[in-house]
Amino acid sequence: MSTELQRLRLPLYWRDMVREQMVQAAQQAGFDSEAMEREKERLRLKRDRILKQHREGYIEDEEMEAEMAAVELALRSLEVPETNGIRLEEVIEAGERLPGMAALWNVATAEERRDIVMHILEPGGLGYDVEHQHIAAIIPRPAFLPVLRMLEGVIEHEETTGTLIVLR
Repeated sequence: MSTELQRLRLPLYWRDMVREQMVQAAQQAGFDSEAMEREKERLRLKRDRILKQHREGYIEDEEMEAEMAAVELALRSLEVPETNGIRLEEVIEAGERLPGMAALWNVATAEERRDIVMHILEPGGLGYDVEHQHIAAIIPRPAFLPVLRMLEGVIEHEETTGTLIVLR
């Protein structure tokens, strides 16, 4: 695992790449982009109505702020739909943590290394080739999967989605 973490070099625009992958996966799963655009427009109009009501004195500052926050949150959640039970924000957060984990690996104790591995991988998600003494496959937690797919020397197993095979 240490070699794989130390090899971690994400592309400069990895966040955009992950966003695009998640949008494509949502579309393949039958996500209706036209309905999403209609909902975005509805929320923008609602935001405009809230501002107008506030300007005209129909709603107080606190109510306006709460309503605007709810609308903004809804708009942000529509930017990229949830895919396979994970949100884009979770994937971005996971990707941003990986370089720090890689940097800490060399100075971490055995227990800290175990915690790092447990944080990244599903329970039982490490396939070790005893004969050649190297990691053969990993099954990362869903939030880490889109980012780890970008690593050099790693391919996704065709028959078991979510299993990454480490090439040697």
